[in-house]
This record gives sequence, C-alpha cells and structure tokens, in this order.
Amino acid sequence: YWNQPLCDFDLTTLQFNMFVDIFFCVEVLLTFFIGTWDSGNYVDDVWMVSWLYFKGRFWFDVITSLPISWVSWAGRQSCGTSTDADGEQSNAVEALRF
Repeated sequence: YWNQPLCDFDLTTLQFNMFVDIFFCVEVLLTFFIGTWDSGNYVDDVWMVSWLYFKGRFWFDVITSLPISWVSWAGRQSCGTSTDADGEQSNAVEALRF
C-alpha cells in the first residue's frame, strides 16, 4: 500500500471518506460554541467554552480530524482523468455530490 503509485489505488470509498472528513472538521468548529461542564458547573459562555476546549482535547480533535482523504483526492486529480468503480470519468464536482 505505501509503495504503490497513487494512481494505481482503488479509491472506491474516497467520496464517503471526504464526507466524513468534512463532518469532523465542522464538529471541531462547532465544539467552540457548545456548552460544557467544568468542575461540576455548566459553562455556556463562548469565551470560557473556547478556552476550556483549547486547553483540553482541541489538539487531539484537530490531529484526528485532518482531512487526509482530500490529499488523496488532490493526488488522484493529478493523475489526469480518473475513473470510478463503474469505469466512468469522475471530476471534482462528483467528489462533492452525494
């Protein structure tokens, strides 16, 4: 897997992976605005919630939410015309359509 050219990979789940990447990136952004518990008290102040999130699991969420499938998609686009599982040509718009 690691030593094969990108253009030789079967990327049949790429569109789903791209959707999941977008979902988790949006989740990271929304977490800044969702109330949380701190020392038994509910906190809903945007600045305090942002500070607690940044101090806590923010970096874990960012690292695990990196959109790696978008890198695969960009690499696949550099291969020229690519084909999907049905043998039809795909383009950038199809990658975002569900």
